[in-house]
Amino acid sequence: MSTYAPAKRLRLRRADVCAVCGRGLDVGVEALWHRGPRVVTCVGCDLDGATVVVAGEPGASALREYGRRQMRREDDAREKLGRVGVTLARVIAPPATTQAWKRGGEGERRVGARLEKLLAGTEVRLLHDRLVPSAGRQNIDHIAVGPGGVTVIDTKNYRGKVRVQRVGGLFAPQRTILSIKGRDQTKLVTSVQNQVELLRSALAAAGERDVDVRGVLCFANVDGLPLLGHPTLNGILIDGARATAKLARRPGPLSGERVQQHWALIGKTFPPA
Repeated sequence: MSTYAPAKRLRLRRADVCAVCGRGLDVGVEALWHRGPRVVTCVGCDLDGATVVVAGEPGASALREYGRRQMRREDDAREKLGRVGVTLARVIAPPATTQAWKRGGEGERRVGARLEKLLAGTEVRLLHDRLVPSAGRQNIDHIAVGPGGVTVIDTKNYRGKVRVQRVGGLFAPQRTILSIKGRDQTKLVTSVQNQVELLRSALAAAGERDVDVRGVLCFANVDGLPLLGHPTLNGILIDGARATAKLARRPGPLSGERVQQHWALIGKTFPPA
């Protein structure tokens, strides 16, 4: 028995990709639109039991975690103080660790929507909030696949001055760090580098070793970024959504069909979180 509602057969008004086999589908081709999971498949592909590629929802896993933590607070308060405790749990601000999940999820959602708008009408395809199966709860915020290759995007919803600067000197070795609000946050760049390597390894395992993969640390709030220039550290771009979209749109050797195939391959390797 089918687990999905009947699909609608139609002719595509824009190029897409089969969510099951990964084949590129050109404008005008007959395909099946599945309303439930909001995906397109070839006429001959069966959605049931297949690994379906969906773009994902920006910030979904972070906001779910915030909801779980907030619910636990309310449950604990109910157990101790009854309905009054629940009311207090809702009006008193949660711990900073809980608020961080909400702030991060909202930042991912805002950046995801911005990227969708900036990349609309191009050959670049996006994936959001992807799980890294081999790394527990680790996820990748956004992945863009375009003619120039793959762009791995890690979103941060921080406030404060963001600078790449040299530190050390006289009594300590000089090094270049990422400073956010005066604190060394170079670990954020290292995290993006690790995500880039995960994508390179996944593509190499599929025989696609020559695909260009780059990384971005993308800030939802751009007020703290330098007014001039586009800072980088260890090959990672540090900027906002506009510069990120420009990098994702870079020209390259991948045809529209190859972009669709790579998008499907990455979407299956890194499922929605």
